[in-house]
Amino acid sequence: MSGPIRARSTKRRQRLGPLWSAAMFATLCACSPSPTDRAATPAKVAAPMTDGDHSMPIGEGGFTGEPALPRPPASTKTAAMTRLSEDISAALQAHLRMLTARGQPRDHLDIALLAPLLNHDVATDPSLRRDSLALAREVPNQRALVAWLEAMTCIDSNECDWRAALARLQEVEPDNAAVWLLALEQEATAQSPARNGEPQLALLSRAAQASRYNDHLADTSRETLRALQAARWPPLDRDSEAAVRGMLHLSDSVPASALGPALVATYATAMEIPPYSATDGACEPDTVLLPGSDWLAPCRTVMSLMADGDSLIAQALGTTRMVRLSPEGPEATHWRERLRQSHWLRAQWSGIGSPALTHAIREHGEVPALRAELERRGLGMPPPGWLPKQPRARSLILTGRLPPDS
Repeated sequence: MSGPIRARSTKRRQRLGPLWSAAMFATLCACSPSPTDRAATPAKVAAPMTDGDHSMPIGEGGFTGEPALPRPPASTKTAAMTRLSEDISAALQAHLRMLTARGQPRDHLDIALLAPLLNHDVATDPSLRRDSLALAREVPNQRALVAWLEAMTCIDSNECDWRAALARLQEVEPDNAAVWLLALEQEATAQSPARNGEPQLALLSRAAQASRYNDHLADTSRETLRALQAARWPPLDRDSEAAVRGMLHLSDSVPASALGPALVATYATAMEIPPYSATDGACEPDTVLLPGSDWLAPCRTVMSLMADGDSLIAQALGTTRMVRLSPEGPEATHWRERLRQSHWLRAQWSGIGSPALTHAIREHGEVPALRAELERRGLGMPPPGWLPKQPRARSLILTGRLPPDS
């Protein structure tokens, strides 16, 4: 058996906040940073969007109230966006108070999803989210999502029993490889240098017994969108409409009626992603390809499951690793083509954005929504001979190896 596999970092932050580590994404997938709109929140950095299909469902709450009262015009677009952000924060806090007073299990789930969106110490207190999730465990059809969010919140805090949270998640969703990889990540962080890697290998092998990989990013975004649509958002005045157009890169051809739903969908982003550093390190090709390694078989199975996931980060990591872990022959050719298609999907994103696409991503997940949009535009497959611009990615697709100088 190969030696112990340790996490590459002993400190992780799962919370996205305004910016997730694009550099980490680039390292894992041998590519440039993805244009993923998970890497931006409306109050800070705009998601890349261009004109396109503007139709999307509008929630029962949202921008359906009385027109905004006349106010002094904002001095700049930045001032208008600041004012709008403050109005949205006040509206969401009022909605949270209503949910707290009503106190049904689904209300507590909505509190857990919406509280992290507010720039407010009390609202983002991990204990508030933990308590809300504990009261949401019996929401119909959401037991797995609630257990996942509980575990993610717990491992990012020093004030709860992460082992108990992971054990409950494993009981609720044992057939999800991401569940066992989350435990692997935590085990790698908690492991002392004197211990060997057997606990991690056991968790990796358990993940390999699962039939699917689900990091719950799509579920979280979809439920967050539903929760946001139930709130009464402040109506947009002329200044805030202009600010939203600028922030989301929407031209005047986009009707004003589409701006509110577009903004809601942009807010409905998953605020946390699972860590990947220990999984990445455990399946490092230079280690697992050594003769007699016990890690190769489970790594290949797990990475294959990740490659079939519905988030771009899982697909990128899974396909990249499978290229490097596959021997020469038909299987290697298959994974190189899968990697080429993965890069094609990400390369097209920045040029096909639209409010409707953002909404579809929230509802269905990044990979399914983007594939459907590309198919609709006749761009479902990359042209013969197409390659990404990044030298590392091109080398992996053409040879299955990283370039010598990488």
